Order: sequence, then C-alpha cells, then structure tokens
Amino acid sequence: MPYGWLGRHPQYHADLSTKHDSGIELGAPLPVTDPLAIAWEAVLDASAEADRATEALDDALSWATSHQARFYGRLPGEAPRQMDPMGGWLGAWPSNDHWHHIAFLNVELKNFLDRQGYDIEAVLRTWDDRGWLLKNKGGRHRTKKLTVGIRKERCVVVSRHACDAVAGEHDDE
Repeated sequence: MPYGWLGRHPQYHADLSTKHDSGIELGAPLPVTDPLAIAWEAVLDASAEADRATEALDDALSWATSHQARFYGRLPGEAPRQMDPMGGWLGAWPSNDHWHHIAFLNVELKNFLDRQGYDIEAVLRTWDDRGWLLKNKGGRHRTKKLTVGIRKERCVVVSRHACDAVAGEHDDE
C-alpha cells in the first residue's frame, strides 16, 4: 500500500472510502484526483511544519547562546544595568544551571525567525500547542511580561523542558 500512514490510521481510510462510495451512489462525478493522495499531502505538510517548529527552536537557542551577553541575567554576577547593552536586549535568561526558562523579547524573536525564513505564526502556534511556552495565568496570549534590564517587557518564554527536549534530539549528531 503506498499510503503507509493508513496502516496506522485505518479509521481515516474507512471514512474516506465510505464517503467516496456514498458520493458515487448519489451520482457525484468521480474525483479527478485521488482523495487519499490529497489526504497524504495534508499529513506531510502538517508534519513538515511541526519539524520546522523544532528546527526554529533549535536555531533560536543557538542564536541565544551566541548572544548571551544580550540576555538580561545571563552573565554571572550581573547587577541591573541602567543602560542597555550595545544593540539592546534580546531577552532574559538566568545564569545559573537551574534556569527554568529562556525569555525572548517578542519583537526580537519574531525578527530572528523572519530572517531565518520561518513562518512566525505557525512556529509560535506549534510551540504553544506543544506546551513549550510559559504564559500568564489565563494563557490567552503567547507572551508573558518579565523583567528585562530595568523594565517589564512582553516576552515569548520557552520552558527549560522544551529547550532540553530539542537539544536532546540533536545529541546523536
């Protein structure tokens, strides 16, 4: 069978087959394209986008690691500064080994993802769907206000668990 996913999801195949047969019985014209091929393309598109979200987090973490001095709290012994670093803050990231999250300034993260060619909305939606984002109570928005420098800023806050999960996928390489 060319559609290996149907072996794992026979209910979809049965549903598509039933609807196809019912349509023909009602006099509907035969489809010009294979409906299973269209369904398969949808599955592939969805899984490719999910993989892009993982790649996006991996890239964002690499970017953050290479710009640690621009993440508030990342440098050991750092006291609150009155002046922003050259180029401005990118977010907040505690310097200890027991950090629980990394916070990216919303605008800075979106600019980075855009420069890398990611679909920003799809990436953030997938991160949120996977439970990778830490949000305010109620969780309507994908951002959370945190202290960055001397101000409270709206940030996309990614859990340490998500960061470790993504990093773990690349340990074998």
